[in-house]
Amino acid sequence: YTGFNGIVYAGPTNASRLTITIVQGPVIQVTKTSFVTNTASYIALGGGGNDFAPGAEVIFAISWTNSGSGTAYGLTFSDDLDSNLEYVANSLKYVDNARQAATPVNYNAAASLSDANDNEDLGAYSVDGWTNAGGQIRFDYGAAIPGGASGTLFFKAVVK
Repeated sequence: YTGFNGIVYAGPTNASRLTITIVQGPVIQVTKTSFVTNTASYIALGGGGNDFAPGAEVIFAISWTNSGSGTAYGLTFSDDLDSNLEYVANSLKYVDNARQAATPVNYNAAASLSDANDNEDLGAYSVDGWTNAGGQIRFDYGAAIPGGASGTLFFKAVVK
């Protein structure tokens, strides 16, 4: 993304890198979306509300569905943040069996996870979310994921 001021910033296609690991199981369908909110001062200067500009807050949503008839085991999602993004502490959230769209409103209604790798094992599928100093966001599912199950994982970052 190139701002109205001519400076190049991170864009929605390179803002972070998502890695998915399935130890055993069927195909997992995954969609990653982002929602950007800019500062009022940036918008007042003529910037767009959805620009990836410094100071903008971004909600990332990773929605998944086990579309197969079999059960998946050892499901892990990891997302390496781009160096132009800074993770917002304590912003990890999740929703089991999320049939609604991943939106900022649904982020606010989702259950919170701590940032520590502490085996929280929350929700129907025993999810634990955590971060590390290298900017990696990780969600581990400790329980089996049956066919037809779905969920959404959320976190926030700020554009540097």
